[in-house]
Amino acid sequence: MTELKRISRDYNIPVIVISSFNRTNYLNEVGFESFKKSGSIEYSADVLIGLQLKQNWTKSTLNEKREIVNEAKVKSPREIELVILKNRMHKAWNKIDFNYYPQV
Repeated sequence: MTELKRISRDYNIPVIVISSFNRTNYLNEVGFESFKKSGSIEYSADVLIGLQLKQNWTKSTLNEKREIVNEAKVKSPREIELVILKNRMHKAWNKIDFNYYPQV
């Protein structure tokens, strides 16, 4: 991450890094802890964005969450939220809704 940040700064270009989620965070609302080994990503990135299925994340039981996620995955289009977790230049914690049409 340090080297990617240096390249971005030295050449004045954006660098986009894609990270997967920890399995333990698949059934929770996206947050900094969702990303694998996120410490260096969180501290180095100017902008951190997460994608999640749009749903009510306040369900209490694990089985309820699994059921909702599984139902959302079979929909076409899927309702997705882009969540801006960190933004050094603008407002963070904005959410942008969009539809994702999975290939059939």
